[in-house]
Order: sequence, then structure tokens, then C-alpha cells
Amino acid sequence: MKSHNFPLPLVSILVLSYNRKSWLRESLDSILAQDYPNIEIIVCDDASTDGSQDVLREYKEKNSDINFVLSLSSQNEGITANLNKGLSFYQGKYVVTFSDDDIMLPEKITRQVAFMEDNPDCAVCYHNMEVFDEDTNKTLRLFNHKGNSYEGGVEVSLKYGMFSGAPSCMYRADKIPDGGCNPLLSNTSDWFFIIEILAGGGTINYIDEVLLRYRRHANADSMKSDRMDPGVLDTLNTCNIVIFKYTHLFNEAMYAYARRLEKLSRKKGINYRSALISSLRLSFRMSAFLRLLAYIFSFGKLKF
Repeated sequence: MKSHNFPLPLVSILVLSYNRKSWLRESLDSILAQDYPNIEIIVCDDASTDGSQDVLREYKEKNSDINFVLSLSSQNEGITANLNKGLSFYQGKYVVTFSDDDIMLPEKITRQVAFMEDNPDCAVCYHNMEVFDEDTNKTLRLFNHKGNSYEGGVEVSLKYGMFSGAPSCMYRADKIPDGGCNPLLSNTSDWFFIIEILAGGGTINYIDEVLLRYRRHANADSMKSDRMDPGVLDTLNTCNIVIFKYTHLFNEAMYAYARRLEKLSRKKGINYRSALISSLRLSFRMSAFLRLLAYIFSFGKLKF
């Protein structure tokens, strides 16, 4: 075990599980392989039907030396409800949310705890991630780069969206809002969760290191679908909730809304021109303006 020259507060690792038995062991093993000794593992399974719950019972039995909490649902309730169950169990000073198909690198928890102990104003700490293909195991890209690794207060998080990959985040537990995630955002609640944490004070900060492998199918892209992604609706509704709950953040919420409408213009079945115009009416952005000009002067041929 690696020696540490800083305090070792308890870290609660919340794992959300649903029908990913083929990757679940690798994910759990990566947690157990952390070089940070003071953790508890809380796994909330949302009524898996593929044998995942049997695997979880096995891991709990084999790891009786640590606090290994299982919440095994018999009825599927969705991502946000499942996460809120996990948030009712944690005891740590810091909380990490994790998926049953991602892989922690061994120093993830150590590096984040050390950073947050050294930076008491940091309420949310995130790091870079390697996005890899589930079929080939090849790296597709890094999640963060200079253009999307922001730091600051709630205004930054609201303005630029979910620039921190959810599995990379560590939260200061005493900043987590009562009740956890907003149940109205049933599919994609992590962005508003961070906004609520930062609205109570503190900053979001970035560690420029790859400390996690994020599993993704190379062809997965919700924007290619003809159907509206529920996650897209949740991000738009996040802006709506912020506008009414945090009126002093109105300008940032309008900017965020405009960015999402611009992104939505790329989706099949959405009127490209109307989405860009709506985006510009909410908040002027040069990228949306240039895309609209190109579309108009090319007589509708250029869409980018």
C-alpha cells in the first residue's frame, strides 16, 4: 500500500449498476485496486436482470473488511432515483459517483483527496478521462482539453455546462444539497447537481491528469437519432429550473440555454435555421452566428 503524507478522510464511492454484468467485475476491481486505503463502496443496482445482483452479492461477501453497502432494487426506477438512493447511505467526507462500466486508475482517489485537502474552497474536483471503445479497447480521445477544462464558481459551471465528466468528479460531502439530485431531471441530473453544490459556495477545480478510463461505443451518438434524447430535454429543463430558482444567474442560464439550442440544431428532425435563430435570440454567440450566415449564403447547403 502506498504511503500518504496527508490526512486520510473516508471517501464514499457510489456505483450505479444496471444490466452491465460483463463489465461490472472490471469496474469493481478498479475500485478495490485504489492505493487509497480509507473507502466505503455503495452500490445501487436498479433491478438488473442479467445476473449483476449475484455478482454484487459475491463481491460484498468477499470484501467484508470494508464497508460494502448494497441496495438491490426489484423495480427499475431510473438513473436519478437510483443515484439518490446511494446519496442516502454515504458517510464519507468526500463522495465519488461512478458507473458500472468505467475503470478507475489506481491513484484516482489519492490524487483527488490530496487536492481537496490542500484546497478547502474546492467543492467539486474533476480530472481528465481516457475515452475508449468498448469493442476494440482503443483510445478514442481524451475527455478534456484546453478548450473545455474550466475552473471557477457556479457561474462557470452554469455557463459552460457539464464540462466535467460525471465519473471523474469528487464532491465535498457537506456541500451536497439535501435530497441529492433533482427528481424532475430523471435522466441527466448531474449538471444541476453540480450547480446546486456550487451555488452553496466553493469552486470546481481541475486536475490535468488522466485518472479514469471512460467506456464508450465508437458509434454511440445520440445526436444521430431521430428521437429527442431525454438527456437533452433534461439539460434544457436544467436551465429552466435555474432561471426560476437562482434569479441572479439569469444571464448565465440564458447563455447556457443558447449553447444547447445551437447544439440541438445538429440533430436530425430539428429545423436547423430555426434552432440557430432561437439560440441567437437568447444569447449572441459568434459560432451560432457564423453557422447561420453560412447556411443562408449557401442556400441551405452548408450545415456544420
